[in-house]
Amino acid sequence: MSWLLAPVSSWFVRLMVATAASQLVVFALRPVLTYQALSLHASTAQLGLLVTSFSVVSLVAAIPVGRGIDRRGERGYLLAGAAMLPFAVLGMLAADRLELLMAASAALGLGQLLTMIACQTIIANGREAGRRLSAGRR
Repeated sequence: MSWLLAPVSSWFVRLMVATAASQLVVFALRPVLTYQALSLHASTAQLGLLVTSFSVVSLVAAIPVGRGIDRRGERGYLLAGAAMLPFAVLGMLAADRLELLMAASAALGLGQLLTMIACQTIIANGREAGRRLSAGRR
């Protein structure tokens, strides 16, 4: 239990705040997508496609993104994922067709994937990754 009393690095605190914020955005919006789709008169099959669009892009991109992070470092992927989330949200708000809503959902899923894999890599690499992240290096 002594680990509870150990000092926490500032990079770790910032990472946890960023992770919590991105998870809040993603998982608060996913139920709203269904309501927006219903307001666009989506059928049951279209609702299924909408829900699937969030994860299919992530499923296909997960291994290449992981390899990219291993090669280039996690900072750029973390920033790209964090930047993609607000654009996906704006896309959802502006979507007046189901296809646009599906594209925004796919972008939300990809942004979440980029953010989470980068965060997990930073945690796995520990203190050294935190120093690189704070210094703006790979």
